[in-house]
Amino acid sequence: EVALIIFSNRGKLYEFCSSSSMLKTLERYQKCNYGAPEPNVSTREALELSSQQEYLKLKARYEALQRSQRNLIGEDL
Repeated sequence: EVALIIFSNRGKLYEFCSSSSMLKTLERYQKCNYGAPEPNVSTREALELSSQQEYLKLKARYEALQRSQRNLIGEDL
């Protein structure tokens, strides 16, 4: 299956497709090249662990900012 698109310097567009639809060929190309592969189990676990670690860091930062804010307004001295 072949799809060819040519843009000329004069602004003309030429296209050729060996199948019946250029759109279907381009959609098939996008699915093959840009479709996200399914993450495997170890990748998924790594993402979950990374997300959990990021959450814990943000939670600790949030709590530190809250303590700082309370100190600035005179609470918890």
